[in-house]
Amino acid sequence: MWLKPKDMTASTFLQRVNNAKHHKADFNILIMTNDFLDTWVKASNIDTLIKLVKSKEKCSCFVSPLSFTIPFKDSADLGEYAIAFIKAYKQKEKVNFGLYACPKTNDKDAEELIKWWTQQKYHGSRQH
Repeated sequence: MWLKPKDMTASTFLQRVNNAKHHKADFNILIMTNDFLDTWVKASNIDTLIKLVKSKEKCSCFVSPLSFTIPFKDSADLGEYAIAFIKAYKQKEKVNFGLYACPKTNDKDAEELIKWWTQQKYHGSRQH
């Protein structure tokens, strides 16, 4: 049985890819289906995710069970997973890592999302 997004939250996904035992393995991967729902990332996740967008902490790559490619000697950055989740939420799209992904943190995207979320919170608090 493969890991599935429906059995996880954004936080549990990040805990799984950031598992220390994976870093010592020959394959630093998380095998999981790529069938994320477009509502998988929730507004309640964003405050936690936004704190991680600049992280360059190394973690596991995502690999779909359908992939023939296994990234050897590579790792992902925790921050780019957070960025991908926030972008999906912001654009009301599904998270999609394709057959495999070892995403690296993009500082420009991180800054833009921090600015966007700050504006969302500011405008949201003024409406109450």
